[in-house]
Amino acid sequence: MPAPHTGDVIAEELYNTLMQWNLDEKLSTVTADNCTSNDKAMDQMVMKIGKAKLLLQGTMVHMRYCCHILNLIVKDGLDVPAMKSATHNIRESVAYWTATPKRVEKFEEMAKYKKVKITNKLRLDCKTRWNSVFVMLDTALPYRAVFERAKIVDKQYETLPSADEWDFAAEVVPRLRLFYEISELFSGTDYVTANIFFPKVCEIKMKIRQWATSTDLVIQEMSNSMIEKFDKY
Repeated sequence: MPAPHTGDVIAEELYNTLMQWNLDEKLSTVTADNCTSNDKAMDQMVMKIGKAKLLLQGTMVHMRYCCHILNLIVKDGLDVPAMKSATHNIRESVAYWTATPKRVEKFEEMAKYKKVKITNKLRLDCKTRWNSVFVMLDTALPYRAVFERAKIVDKQYETLPSADEWDFAAEVVPRLRLFYEISELFSGTDYVTANIFFPKVCEIKMKIRQWATSTDLVIQEMSNSMIEKFDKY
C-alpha cells in the first residue's frame, strides 16, 4: 500500500477491498501490530461497517499481533541498564573475533586446540532485533574456554567477559529461549496457532513471575520491566 500509512488511509483501503470481495459483513477480527495508526484504522473500520454487523459490537475487531507484543516485552527486559552492562563484553568479544576472516580462522584453530566442537559460528547481535541478542549469547556460551584461551594468545583482545558475566549469560539464555521458541511457534504458517495461544501466554506470565524471585538483581529488574509491559497488553 502506498504512503501515507495513516489510520484513515489504511481503513479506507481495507474497507474498499472487503467490499470488493463481499466480505465487509463477514469480518470478525483484524490482526495488526500496536502502532497508533492501526488503532485509529480499526476504530474507523467499526464505524464504516457498523457495530451491529460485527462480533461483540466490534469490541474485538483489533487483535494485537502477539509476536509483536512478545518482542515489546523482551525489549523492555533487555533495555534495563544492568542487562546492557552484563552483555557488553560478550558483544565486544564476538565483534572482535568475527571482524575479519583471519580472526575467524584463528578462533577456529583455538577451538580445535581446546577440543571445543564448532557447531555454530559466532553471530553478532542487531540492536533492532531482540532475538539476535539471544542468538549471540546462545552461540557464544559454548566457546567460553576458547575466549579464555584467546586472551592468552592475542594480547590485543581486551574484552574477555568476567566469570560473573559468563554466569549471567548462562542464566539469561534459557529465559530468552522461551520467548524465542514461542515467537517461532506463533509465527507458524502450516498449522493452526489460535489453539496454542492461551496456554503459551499463561506459561510466559508464570515464568516471568518466577524470575522476579531470582537471587540475581538484574534478573529481578528484567522481570519487573517485562511484567509491566505484559500487564499493559
